[in-house]
Amino acid sequence: NQKIRIMKYWIFQCNLSAYEIIPATLKEWNVKNYKSEIKKGDKAIIWITGIKGGVYALADIESDPKPMGISEDHEQWKLDSHLGLRYKKEDKYVDKVIIRITDRPKILISKQKVLSTVGLQEFKAGRPGSYGTNIRSNKQEYDIIYSLINGL
Repeated sequence: NQKIRIMKYWIFQCNLSAYEIIPATLKEWNVKNYKSEIKKGDKAIIWITGIKGGVYALADIESDPKPMGISEDHEQWKLDSHLGLRYKKEDKYVDKVIIRITDRPKILISKQKVLSTVGLQEFKAGRPGSYGTNIRSNKQEYDIIYSLINGL
């Protein structure tokens, strides 16, 4: 008797005041919230925080969260930021998942565009109080963002 698991959808947030995102090297993501719920086979919306934030990409989650040691992109933490310093110190201890970018817009889909799109009124990123590296999303939000990225 194998239990069938329903795919889950997540928002993975990146704070550019702490981390310099480099698309070619984006292969791992820290998991600090929902460690027992995020699983291989789930999908993620990669969100950049801040005033100029928005949707950076969509990704497949290719592993369950686990300790992986120091990230390949460990040097991308900004040392002139208190968050960057803290995250760099935590890097070797934090559980991570392996991700694979599947879709990326030519330019970032702005926070304003996302939050004004029909069907995304409840989207949790980009709003006051949307803290955390990992936030719940859902299939509807993922599908709408996929359509925005791909011009559907």
